[in-house]
Amino acid sequence: MALIGLKYLAAAETTYTDDGALPTFSGGMLLGKGIQADKEAEFSITELYADNELAESSKDFEGGTLTLNTADFGYTSESIFPVQAMLFGHKYIAATDDAPATLRKSADDVPPYLGIAYIKTRQFNNDISYEVTMLYKVQFAPPSETGKTKGKNVEFSTPSFEGTFYSVNCTDSEGNTRAVYEDTYRFDSCADAVDYIKTVFGIT
Repeated sequence: MALIGLKYLAAAETTYTDDGALPTFSGGMLLGKGIQADKEAEFSITELYADNELAESSKDFEGGTLTLNTADFGYTSESIFPVQAMLFGHKYIAATDDAPATLRKSADDVPPYLGIAYIKTRQFNNDISYEVTMLYKVQFAPPSETGKTKGKNVEFSTPSFEGTFYSVNCTDSEGNTRAVYEDTYRFDSCADAVDYIKTVFGIT
């Protein structure tokens, strides 16, 4: 596997249905310039032994962990608070003539389920392609934060936040229902990959 790039981390609000269709998305936002995305699916394995050998086994999806590291939240200073509000369920209060922009964090905040997408660059036999990873149900936890004095040399502190992803029931064209947690799409150009995320997530 020759993955050589990561960009265009995005999130969107999700609407889930019970009719077997994948969720729909709206209000998409860019999370920030991507540094790293670590994704790990978790499975439980049950084994049955008979006649001194493995007779049956079952591998069941239990969820997974997605850890994102960005240069900062959002792409502009104005989006730093709204992005965190979307990710972690905080309250964003826009600036007024009498008060500055505010991000209010409460003990009873509930992070929402979100759709997450990002673009990976792949090189295979010197051929470059772009893969959109799309996760359908992700819930993040607020990250830890460290403030540090400026020393002789500048040290950058970048946010890293972890979420848990789950599956959603999806019925295919043959009527089979499967627990889908991710789709990956391949594009020949980065522009096409970006346009796909923009269209699906409703990013303007």
